[in-house]
Formats: sequence, C-alpha cells, structure tokens
Amino acid sequence: MKISLDNLTEHAIEQMTRRRIPEWVMDALESYGDSIKCLDDGRKWGFS
Repeated sequence: MKISLDNLTEHAIEQMTRRRIPEWVMDALESYGDSIKCLDDGRKWGFS
C-alpha cells in the first residue's frame, strides 16, 4: 500500500503537522516500515 497524504485520515495529517513529522518520514515508512491491519479496516505503520 502506498502511503500518501491522500490515504491518511484528517487526524493523522493533524498529528504529523503538530509533531512536525516531515513527509520524507512517510516515504521511509513505506520503504522500510511495517504495517498492521486495525479493527476498523485502517492500517498502523511503524518501524520495527
């Protein structure tokens, strides 16, 4: 799954802005991170 701002929830974008997480981190998550499916059919991304 491609991570882009179009695929993120409004809450996720707000948190990225508040925490000053640059978009290149999202690119790194896509390349090197892992995702797990959530109960609400969403996905959680993180580095392992």
